[in-house]
Amino acid sequence: MRLQGRARVISTCLAGLLLVVLPFGASANGRAARQPDRGLPRGHAQEQVSRLMGRLQQGETTRLIVGLDVRTVPESRLPRSQVTSQRARITQAQDDLLARLTGLSVRVSRRIASLPFIVLEVDTATLAKLVQDPAVSSVQEDIPVPAVLDTSGPLVGATAAWAAGYSGTGQAVAILDTGVDSSHPFLAGKVVLQACFSNGGNTGAASLCPGDVGSLTGVAGAGEECSASIYGCSHGTHVAGIAAGRGTTFSGIGRDASIIAIQVFTEFSGTSCTNYGLPSPCALSYPSDQMAALAWLVSQQGSYNIASANLSLGGGTYADQAACDSANAGQEAAIDSLRAAGVATVIAAGNSSVTTGISAPACISSAVAVGATDDSDVVASFSDSSRLLDLWAPGVSIYSSMPGAVYGTMSGTSMAAPHVAGAWAVLKQKAPSANVDQILLALTTSGIPVTDTRNAVTRARLRVDAALTALDSLFTPTPTQTQTATPTETLTPTPTATATLTPTPTETAPPPPTETASPTATSSGLLPGDLNLDSQVNVVDVQLGVNVFLGTETDEGIGARADVNADGLVNVVDVQQIVNTFLAG
Repeated sequence: MRLQGRARVISTCLAGLLLVVLPFGASANGRAARQPDRGLPRGHAQEQVSRLMGRLQQGETTRLIVGLDVRTVPESRLPRSQVTSQRARITQAQDDLLARLTGLSVRVSRRIASLPFIVLEVDTATLAKLVQDPAVSSVQEDIPVPAVLDTSGPLVGATAAWAAGYSGTGQAVAILDTGVDSSHPFLAGKVVLQACFSNGGNTGAASLCPGDVGSLTGVAGAGEECSASIYGCSHGTHVAGIAAGRGTTFSGIGRDASIIAIQVFTEFSGTSCTNYGLPSPCALSYPSDQMAALAWLVSQQGSYNIASANLSLGGGTYADQAACDSANAGQEAAIDSLRAAGVATVIAAGNSSVTTGISAPACISSAVAVGATDDSDVVASFSDSSRLLDLWAPGVSIYSSMPGAVYGTMSGTSMAAPHVAGAWAVLKQKAPSANVDQILLALTTSGIPVTDTRNAVTRARLRVDAALTALDSLFTPTPTQTQTATPTETLTPTPTATATLTPTPTETAPPPPTETASPTATSSGLLPGDLNLDSQVNVVDVQLGVNVFLGTETDEGIGARADVNADGLVNVVDVQQIVNTFLAG
């Protein structure tokens, strides 16, 4: 399970089920945990810079997202006074950089107030200066990308979840897309907040914000769908309907959730469209606008219970062995900031039929990447797929709202992602205090396992009602016979708890992980990782291993048994081996 993409160890023991987040190794759904790619020192994507230098001719310019070396903390974790001072430091760093670029060709396209990034249009001389600047932590080309495009609700268990009283009430889903037709009967009264981030200004590009401005927030009409004359502008309304539409005969997954409509596309024409195989004019989205929208969304979490943000867009392909954080540092920082505030960023995996990677920004380690299946639980031929994927959801021939009070069918991972974003609202209604890792755990351990026959990748297909049941086990305390050294901070599950939920009679249980071998007893008769000597390796042993690693477990016998690889140290390697043994059953 791809969880927070930081090199760290977090132990979260929640009423019978322990989740250990490690920077490597096996995970709870049987695949290798995705490691964030932090890139070269100071975050510079050297290959990209070299390519840019070689491509730009005399006098030509390109847009860059420039990261600044400013130590920050997610604003959701700071008191208001420190938010103000942190933003002042970010502004000062931006001003200082611009001062150092005086006399060079540079134009400011966008400043990010809450994150240490600035978007600049530069030539080769300015690019060379940026790469050598010690205060610049990353350089990313700001390339616009396209959007990636009534039976699916019952298929994923949404109707059963509604019958149980959970439909997303009190939660909001943010739709970062081409805008939403808020007057559509399927979406009437559901759009509670609107914003627009559309940074035109280049040849062949024009802002799609009202008044032709670069951004507009909190204003009615700011997030309405763009003109039907522009290819792709029906996309956002269709996506919003899947996530949270409500009708008389069928509804979206989180049918009673509210919608925050954020328009993040810009109008392009000519080769900018045809290079993607799209007619002109078309709607494309700058990564910098996505980043600005996500950063703004963090500031709205105090006013709205935002469960998830959906991005059904993307471009490029990143291999399945490493996440793409360093190549997309700005978006990664924004997604991390939202995640710290308890909001999941759900992103379409891509529609290029690639079986060894997924597109950006879905490949970012802290995002939730979603691939597409059909109604028979067969992976869609167009869906990108790799071990970077988190979940499957229906994405073939999905019927939903279209601008102008009509309905239509679309296919794509764009349609799969909002199934998950809407489901997030349903689960957050039941467990408002659950964080992103916990909701993701419920979804990945309760869904129906589906294997992509093209690459043998198995992931859970979304099942909302089963995930609600999983939350019951996560948040219902049970008595325990084994107590850890830190009982006031961590609940220890009973020795019989497992990470595999009992399937319903019509479902099949997930297959055992293929990445780890079944545990066997040692010559001494002890099972490796059985720290409490109860003849099994379960969440209790995992928790004890974490406690030994953190220094909070003082029992010498447990400490000795925690050194699974017998190298004289108890570190993350030992903890990972205990986790792998536990997951192998």
